[in-house]
Amino acid sequence: MPNALAKSPKRRALLGRLATLGWFARHGEVAATQAVAFLLEETQLRAAVLRHLIQVTKAELGAVTVFHSELVHADRGRPDLEGQDGDGRPLIVVEAKFGARLSDSQVLAYLADQEARLSGVGGALVLLVPSYRRLEAEALLGAVNARTDSPRSQVSTAVITWDDWLDVWDEAVEELPARDRSAARCDLDQLRALCRAMVALDVPPLGPLPAGRDLRERESDLRRLVEEVTKQFFDSTERLIPVGNEPGFDYYRRYIPGGLPDKDCWCSVGVWLSDGRARGGTPFWLRYHHDTSSFQTVSDRIMTSRFAGDTWGDGGHRWLPLRVSGESAGAAISDELTQRIEEIRDVAAGAAPPGAHPS
Repeated sequence: MPNALAKSPKRRALLGRLATLGWFARHGEVAATQAVAFLLEETQLRAAVLRHLIQVTKAELGAVTVFHSELVHADRGRPDLEGQDGDGRPLIVVEAKFGARLSDSQVLAYLADQEARLSGVGGALVLLVPSYRRLEAEALLGAVNARTDSPRSQVSTAVITWDDWLDVWDEAVEELPARDRSAARCDLDQLRALCRAMVALDVPPLGPLPAGRDLRERESDLRRLVEEVTKQFFDSTERLIPVGNEPGFDYYRRYIPGGLPDKDCWCSVGVWLSDGRARGGTPFWLRYHHDTSSFQTVSDRIMTSRFAGDTWGDGGHRWLPLRVSGESAGAAISDELTQRIEEIRDVAAGAAPPGAHPS
């Protein structure tokens, strides 16, 4: 079946164009959720999705009569969609994502609330994600189910992609009466355009990035990740150091505080796009320049830490690779990079015992 999000209509839908604007993009996930909720008011479209969810989750969901968007739970949790039966029981909980973070704590909270309100009947929790985040979402659900004390017989869990959901509605629209088909098709085209725009704003999984041409094809994504991650190391009272290319090198980087009490100690985080640096297995690198304050202290600590075998001393500096999972996307890549940067800065600051793995 064709990839619904990959279709390229001759004319861009208005909602898709609006979604590329910064002020709209910040609320794009909410807009997509509301659009889905509105379309679920159509009897045929709701029935088509329910049939698909029943098939995927193997749960008894046929009693769902209405969907609500963003209902606030007692713990202030707010899943994107909730499908309720006539007694108000949440037979279906749908958490929809594009680029936002997926966390096990969020999913566990939704499961706990759903189980408490189901009153003994079965239900399903569904993660609705772009196709490239399917593996990430499935791994998260696997980890969540592994953390529970006993198997969850009451709530089934599943991952559905936006492509799958839109494909279901593509077929269902064709079954609508002729007088309704055109309007529904227009609504669905608008939603598809919004989804396509939201996907384009995210960073898909990097996969294996050896060097050369493959890196150049993802250069804009790699640079964006450097910019987003390094911003986190400055608070609102500090001047944000600009990003830029290293003079004479193919190293796009931003300087951030080095992690020591010494305010003149800095390190840079960046992406190296040329072939030579590919031996580290990643385009992302952290460097302590030999001219930075406290460099010798930092260097000695790194060379007696678990990073000693990984560091590169080119030019007298201390280079350390920042490896990330090839399956992670967007916010998950940012989180991995941030964690690795913090681990290195802890070692440089003497906060981690020599040779110890940070917890």
